[in-house]
Amino acid sequence: FVSSNTVFSGKKPWPEENAPHCPVLDYGQQKSNAERHILQMTHEAGTRDLIKVVRITKILTMDTRPIPDWINAWSRAQQVDTFEDLVIAPVTLGYIVNYLSTILESQEPGCYHISGSENINYFAFGKLLAKALGHPSSLVNKTTSIEVGVEIPYLPTYAGLGMNETTKMFGIESQTIQDVVKELCK
Repeated sequence: FVSSNTVFSGKKPWPEENAPHCPVLDYGQQKSNAERHILQMTHEAGTRDLIKVVRITKILTMDTRPIPDWINAWSRAQQVDTFEDLVIAPVTLGYIVNYLSTILESQEPGCYHISGSENINYFAFGKLLAKALGHPSSLVNKTTSIEVGVEIPYLPTYAGLGMNETTKMFGIESQTIQDVVKELCK
């Protein structure tokens, strides 16, 4: 079952695989409820050893908004506004596919995390991406969702997930922000 870091509140750094849930979004609550029901059903059926729950942080591709808008603006030497108050722990689709495959092909049931290695706000991420794409970082403006009047229902302080059990079981390490940017720029 593919789940999400939103089963946690984002108020505590790096919740581990067995940390109690504390969702603040409806989406996170739905994922939390689904995890609980799946685990309960498989326990009752005696098939709990078959289930794997994998929680994932923000998956980025070059098509993930607002990245295409940023690139379009930068190509015209226009500045973009990025939110300093919106934090992600990004991973790329290629990274996720690789490790989901590793986890799914294993015989090990359990709850696992796949996460970026650092909590980074969109402003810092935008600067890294602009530089990697050959655009001046001065084209990346810092703002907040509050300053521009955008209501974001989930503004976690921390988006990253602890991966101690996942790393022990599979040797999977969190994806660094440098690797995220490098893979996006391929």
